[in-house]
Amino acid sequence: AKTIVSVTPAKVELPKGVMRAIKKMAGCEEDGGDEKKEDMPIVTKHSFTLAGGEKIDYTATAGRVALKEENGTEKARIFFTAYIRDDVECVDDRPITFCFNGGPGSSSVWLHMGAFGPRRVVIPDDATQAEVPYRVVDNVYSILDVSDLVFIDPVSTGFSRAVKEDEAGEIGRASCRERV
Repeated sequence: AKTIVSVTPAKVELPKGVMRAIKKMAGCEEDGGDEKKEDMPIVTKHSFTLAGGEKIDYTATAGRVALKEENGTEKARIFFTAYIRDDVECVDDRPITFCFNGGPGSSSVWLHMGAFGPRRVVIPDDATQAEVPYRVVDNVYSILDVSDLVFIDPVSTGFSRAVKEDEAGEIGRASCRERV
């Protein structure tokens, strides 16, 4: 599986639809009710302490956002988890780190539960399989002190799904062709 991590300052000019989706992911914008009930974001408040002793208060938001064609036809629902630091005075200058995991079948869970997010799964030093149930602890090395975090599961990974499952592979291939 390939992993792409993109760090983007909030001042970068992004297309209006992308910024709207990001604001929606972070719980900052209402969408006028086109979400399905099961896709309504879940928002919780938390805090943890970094290795240096700094306490970080943050808001965690998890949900799905519709991926639509220009004509409004829904193609997929993209699952995200966003961690937004609460005590930021000027959010316009705050970086946002977008983490995407590749697939097939691999969600962004190991990027945020194993590396960047505010909580992590305890993995033995020799990287052998940990005993179940897995222990989850504060991630004292999280980057949430310097950047807000948005973890995105591409279509057919984690909880992201295509509306028509037989088109799932085409969604990823289409976005790759657009970049070429």
